[in-house]
Amino acid sequence: MTQIFLAIFTIILIFPCYAFAENERINRFEVEAGVLGTKNMEIHGYKQGSATSDWDAIEPTARFEFWSVKKDGWNFGGVLQPLYAHYSDTLTNDLNFKGTVYHAGQHGTLDYQFHSARATTNYPVLSSDNTGNYLRLGGSVIARYADLNFKTTSDSFHDTNFIVFSLL
Repeated sequence: MTQIFLAIFTIILIFPCYAFAENERINRFEVEAGVLGTKNMEIHGYKQGSATSDWDAIEPTARFEFWSVKKDGWNFGGVLQPLYAHYSDTLTNDLNFKGTVYHAGQHGTLDYQFHSARATTNYPVLSSDNTGNYLRLGGSVIARYADLNFKTTSDSFHDTNFIVFSLL
């Protein structure tokens, strides 16, 4: 699924940059890298306390951005941010999920992925030559993929979700 996600993102991002290639266009690629620390992973069933209270993870992460901009024309951009986190600790409360009970006190692990991709385009509709200020209107398509793999000594479950939405 991750490979399909990356392929779709690449096509959506690169096609407009070549289709509208112009001399005055500036292309730039940016990479940000860092460390993500979380202390709030919560998994709980309906009206149940969190089975993963105070589970924490510290993981490396990166963000990739590409922008193709033209001052008085169309701008195209894209952002890809994969996120991976691994948690391991003791369940603090019982968890009842799809008929299976995971009991407090058991050791558990959670592998969590949350990948996000955004393709954006915008065009100037108002501008001021005096101040250099302008107003651009545009839209974005955002795709997010989540993958959850939860295991204890007695059982496990795996769940995924994929959502695409647009913004204007």
